[in-house]
Amino acid sequence: MKALVLESFLGSIYDDSPDGYEFPSRYLRLFSPLQANEPIFAVIYEPRGDQARGRLGYVGWAMISAPPQATEKSTKSGQRLWRVRYDNPVAPFPSVVPRQVLGEPIETWLAAIPTGRSRNVATFGRAVRELADSDLQQILALAYGTELAVSLPYPQLDQTGPEALVAERTRRAVEVVQRDAQFRVRVLAAYEFRCSVSGFSIGRVSRTRVTGLLDAAHIRPVADQGGDQVGNGLSLTPTLHRLFDAGLFTANYHHDALEIEVSQHLDESMITAPDGSFRMPLVNGLRVQLPRDRSLWPQPAALHHHQSAIFRP
Repeated sequence: MKALVLESFLGSIYDDSPDGYEFPSRYLRLFSPLQANEPIFAVIYEPRGDQARGRLGYVGWAMISAPPQATEKSTKSGQRLWRVRYDNPVAPFPSVVPRQVLGEPIETWLAAIPTGRSRNVATFGRAVRELADSDLQQILALAYGTELAVSLPYPQLDQTGPEALVAERTRRAVEVVQRDAQFRVRVLAAYEFRCSVSGFSIGRVSRTRVTGLLDAAHIRPVADQGGDQVGNGLSLTPTLHRLFDAGLFTANYHHDALEIEVSQHLDESMITAPDGSFRMPLVNGLRVQLPRDRSLWPQPAALHHHQSAIFRP
């Protein structure tokens, strides 16, 4: 599967949106696999931009399956503008991936270019560019961290050689990321983009720019044969997600209510500010805010697994 970097920023002269990307005809050849019904994995990079508000990092991804369509517009130099539509709106990464780590660029082709202005200049006129499989893997690993690594065992090296191994691992990484994104969207939508325990909401922040305010937590982990149904998920803030995964609290049904049970290993300092000015609302008997649709409530079997295999009484 081919991967491309698409540069997009606030204030761009092009008609970019969470649903699609506009570009001049000089980049048309890079989208040629779409003509052969081969999808493209697009990584969205946000430069500083004309308004100097860009995050200078890789901020999300989208799949592209349909070929570009010509628009009625042209650049000042007369190049026709084209537009591709994403299969689904851009999925933001859980955390923005910086363009370089410890001085080394994520895109390895830039390593041969001196740091500073020279590297910036090197990307001028390359708002759309190919992304090597190994670079894509690094971006996804930095964006999704250990969650991706646990879900992605290495394929066996056989007679096809190391290049095929890298390609196969990239394919698996993309599958994991797609699956995770679908799970996240379904779970957060079911809980109306609120944390099921604290009630915290993303408010009016654009959902395409929310990178880590809410998580979709698996009740039974994928590594333990947990599925991606909404009934195996909870909408949690990142802190509560980590506490839940660490077994420091769980949830049990009492009649028609799902209530929190806190572990004795949960230290008060983990959820309370030193001066007492703030405390996570995590106490025994706290009711979990459940989806309106009862069929989307957490599955008893998934909760039982968490209580018996993860929770620390």
